[in-house]
Amino acid sequence: MINGILKVLRKKNLSGEIINIGYGKPHEVRKVILKILNIIGLGKPHFGNIKLRKDEIIKLYPKIAKARKLLNWTPKTRLLTGLKKTINFYKKKIMLF
Repeated sequence: MINGILKVLRKKNLSGEIINIGYGKPHEVRKVILKILNIIGLGKPHFGNIKLRKDEIIKLYPKIAKARKLLNWTPKTRLLTGLKKTINFYKKKIMLF
């Protein structure tokens, strides 16, 4: 994602454009939370304790066709790999876990 963001910042003719940067495949928020908990080995989600709002986001699905076209950009890292790298970075830097 960082490479995609940097490409946007370096392009001069994109003023006012909205460009989605992401993996381009849907991921349920619940499953992402479970993946994170599995990686860190801590925590217990309390799914269902609070009633979902009518506009609650269940899946995140960035449509990245515009990023591919305007930036010649495609994602290089899968979600699980990215989560592991991010969590390991914070483990080393902040010693959270």
